[in-house]
Amino acid sequence: MFANGRAANVKARVDDIPIELAVRAYSGISFTPERRAERVREDYVSHIQSVAEELSPLVTNDEQRAIFEEELERYRQRYIDLLTRYLAAKSRVVSPMIAGPANFPVSKHEKAVRSEQKRLDELVSWSERAKEAIRRKLLGARSEEEVEAEKHQRLLKEVRLNIETIKRIDDGAYVGGRDLFKSSIEGFIRRAADRGDIKAAREALRVVAEAQKDMRRPIFTNRHSIWRYVDESEARLQERQEAAQTNPKRTLAEHKGATVVDNLEADRIQIFFDEKPDENVRNELKRQGWRWSPRASAWQRKRTTNSVQSARHILSTYYEEA
Repeated sequence: MFANGRAANVKARVDDIPIELAVRAYSGISFTPERRAERVREDYVSHIQSVAEELSPLVTNDEQRAIFEEELERYRQRYIDLLTRYLAAKSRVVSPMIAGPANFPVSKHEKAVRSEQKRLDELVSWSERAKEAIRRKLLGARSEEEVEAEKHQRLLKEVRLNIETIKRIDDGAYVGGRDLFKSSIEGFIRRAADRGDIKAAREALRVVAEAQKDMRRPIFTNRHSIWRYVDESEARLQERQEAAQTNPKRTLAEHKGATVVDNLEADRIQIFFDEKPDENVRNELKRQGWRWSPRASAWQRKRTTNSVQSARHILSTYYEEA
């Protein structure tokens, strides 16, 4: 189920695993190989469904949905390949309970068991790596708004954790000084304000102020500069926005099919494409920290000199100058 409530499309079917192979895999170790074969085929379907259920909540936009469906199908195909290799190796394992103990080829049996275990380990380790790779791709395709929302929640979580640690130090439960954790809280709030996330910075200050009501010793005194810092940052942001009203956007570079814009009002460097860029371009954008903004219909980053240089480099690599 995707984050928006839409069901994920899972194509796994029991017939993806050949019944003859599955039966053969258990013929040498089970008195009921047909039943074991059906079970392994059903387990395959359940596994693919569980992977979809595990990763689909990360899908919140159309680009992520396309990535998810493509990667899940790729995962399914590779899983079938590795599972059938494992079953083929398993088919060479024979139990003395089935074959009988007389003249049982112990050395051959041990070799077959090692081969089977190797294939199983290969399947399990690949599965974990593949799921993590899909997770990274989905997270890399989040919109800028989603990334900012996650930063907001992470900020509040870190502030609360540090407040709880300071409380435990004050109560004698922890040995150590509180200044390190106080500095961490201050740093979290200042960085949020500096990047223009005034709402998150104010919310963090509210959390601190609320926590201090029950503390013998405050984290920040009333005269601490942190209480003014958010207001000062907001004033600087408003000044930028007022300046942006005079000249809100200016074109920095033009290429055939793409334009780089300095958006003072949004405090972002934005890249507008005439058409959806191909996968190589999108991957490079994500690698260099660019995020797709559905609201702006642009790829964008915080307004810095490095962002401008990054945009120029990407476009000069993949697009001709206009």
